[in-house]
Amino acid sequence: MRARVLLALDSPLLRETLADLLAREGDIEVVGQVDDPVDLLLAVEETEADVVLHTFRDSPELPGICSHLFAEFPHVLVIGLSPDASWAFACRQTVTVKPLASVGIDDVLAEIRSACVAS
Repeated sequence: MRARVLLALDSPLLRETLADLLAREGDIEVVGQVDDPVDLLLAVEETEADVVLHTFRDSPELPGICSHLFAEFPHVLVIGLSPDASWAFACRQTVTVKPLASVGIDDVLAEIRSACVAS
């Protein structure tokens, strides 16, 4: 089963870079990209995403948008990345925030792949 990933990142360069990296992974499919948080819920529904990679500016704590996502899509894994890559987290509706050890691509890929196992 392929993990379906929606990129909801502020930076066009970061979106493009991650889209290119993820496209090389045979078990991961980028199903869409959004740059406006207003479009996020609709995009998750339309793309049937398993994972949302999102930029969070405030802090590595559970952001409000996660509550809205989990209310509509309880299966979704949210991976939050800071714009400067100084922190990241992964969370699900039924699991508390899990800080990632680093923001390396291998950590992000491992979390994306965990979405298929948990679904």
